[in-house]
Amino acid sequence: MSQSRRFELLLVAVAALLLPVTVAAQELEYVPELTDTEVGGDGVWTVTGTMNASANVASNRRVVGQIEGTGVTFGLALAGDVSYVG
Repeated sequence: MSQSRRFELLLVAVAALLLPVTVAAQELEYVPELTDTEVGGDGVWTVTGTMNASANVASNRRVVGQIEGTGVTFGLALAGDVSYVG
């Protein structure tokens, strides 16, 4: 049996295993309906924030088709959220 044929059979087997899981997940109710006792009261403010930083150093020496040298890349990501639940 060729390697590509084995890979195709593996993909079919994985798809057959995952199909019932996705059908069952579609039947679940993720957000229940609110009742009168759950609504009202004092509201709550929520403030969240995240900061991510990254650095990358790449060096190309004697690489065919690339300019020789060293490259440095810095990255910064900021994200925030302010929400009110009342």
